[in-house]
Amino acid sequence: MAKVSKHIHKECREAGDVVYIDVTYDKTLIPRVRQDGFPIGEVAITDRHKLFYLLQQLSADTSYRGIILDVSLNASTPTDADSALAGLLCQMPRTVISHATERGLIDARLQQMAGQTAYPTGASEAGFVKYPLLQDDEESMPLKLYGLTEGRKLRHIVGNLYLDGWALACGNLFTTLTCRVPSTDTLYLGDDIVEGDFLAMQGKGFLRDKVIVIGAISEGDIHNSYAGDISGPEINLNTYMALKHGQHRIGFLTLMMLAGFFYLLSFSIVRSQWKLTDRLQRSRWWPLRAGGLILSGFIYSILLKIPFLLNYLLFGQVLTFTTVAMGFLIINKIVQTNKMNKR
Repeated sequence: MAKVSKHIHKECREAGDVVYIDVTYDKTLIPRVRQDGFPIGEVAITDRHKLFYLLQQLSADTSYRGIILDVSLNASTPTDADSALAGLLCQMPRTVISHATERGLIDARLQQMAGQTAYPTGASEAGFVKYPLLQDDEESMPLKLYGLTEGRKLRHIVGNLYLDGWALACGNLFTTLTCRVPSTDTLYLGDDIVEGDFLAMQGKGFLRDKVIVIGAISEGDIHNSYAGDISGPEINLNTYMALKHGQHRIGFLTLMMLAGFFYLLSFSIVRSQWKLTDRLQRSRWWPLRAGGLILSGFIYSILLKIPFLLNYLLFGQVLTFTTVAMGFLIINKIVQTNKMNKR
């Protein structure tokens, strides 16, 4: 557990290579209408004129590593800056935006740079234990940026298993949330960028190899996690960093551990070491046979959870039941084949 704690709470190696730009306090009111055109009020969205000004400055120096633009560009909230904003975004390399949740994006051309966002917030996942890299075969924002910056793409094999190049990889990962926003280093869209002209004053080279994170960091997009409250843009950044360091890949130690565990488990089953369940299932009394089946299933369920827990704690990866079951089946067949050959 000491090793796990150290792994979870280790410091971010690239804290100085990230530029945080907070749009929380730069809002504008946009009229909302029903589908029949009847006005129903106003909604506050990020000021897209200020956002356009920011992107103009970023486009002047494209030496950055990538941009995570976690801001709603929903077509249901149109502004007179949308056309110019979309045109500029289409020209910016290594930039990802979030999918719109209704009526699509402000411009159909932006779809190619849009990625899913997924923050597990259900009762069983309230501590934020994994980030799905794909949803319905659509890439997440971190995975899309990973492909743009590293030139790599996940290829599906079966279940939750993928290939990243020649390496096995999971379709989700445990995000360690080590890159947190330093309050002293946060830039604010209106105060620092528009009025303060911060990026323009830094000159060429300031953005070189930096990841630029733009979104509601202070308020409005906050999620629960084991490390406390954290903003959605920070989760996306940490997931991208985890991908960059290969935390989604299933390493050699993981494969050896799973193979060894499955071999021992299969060997035990083939040798019929569980005499109690065997005797119960051979009984003439159906209640005893049923009890034997229930007990056997209970033992299996406990044993098959061990690889999930070990892999999660030691390597920060989340395996699916399909992956574990397939691994068990393969090793079980190997053990049975070896036994038959010896005979």
